[in-house]
Amino acid sequence: GGVIDLPRVAAQVKVDMERVPLKTDNVGGILPGVGDLAKEYVVIGSHYDHVGYGFFGSRSGAAGRGKIHAGADDNASGTCGNLLTARKLAEAYAALPPETPRRSVLFLWFSAEESGLVGSRHYVNNPIEPLDTHALMLNMDMIGRLREGKLEVGGVGTSPGLSEWL
Repeated sequence: GGVIDLPRVAAQVKVDMERVPLKTDNVGGILPGVGDLAKEYVVIGSHYDHVGYGFFGSRSGAAGRGKIHAGADDNASGTCGNLLTARKLAEAYAALPPETPRRSVLFLWFSAEESGLVGSRHYVNNPIEPLDTHALMLNMDMIGRLREGKLEVGGVGTSPGLSEWL
């Protein structure tokens, strides 16, 4: 048993493959609004999956394939930020006079985002309420790094008035 050189020999390989989809879930919670604004939703999202061993979705290329990509920034930081925001907003809502009108806040943690935005696409196709009741969505992705002490905010062009508000 060794390797034998077979010059000018062609080989054909036939493989039967079965793809078995892995199921996963988005996770969400609602901070209920009050009054006339209660039926409007602000969505605060993040994703809790990562690129795993870097076989897809990794920026490190072939050199990074098969090596663990821990994902502390992408996107444990966004997931944690979403949890902290939920706590802070719940505290702020509780401090308001009970009759103060306020929007409902939907906190969403998407899964399967690194494999093609699967979790967020599923939500858009299956929202808890019609999409026209969603006033705004803020997405927290890779919020764990500051560069030169500066916070970077992107995507503000997709919502009228958001860049002026910032």
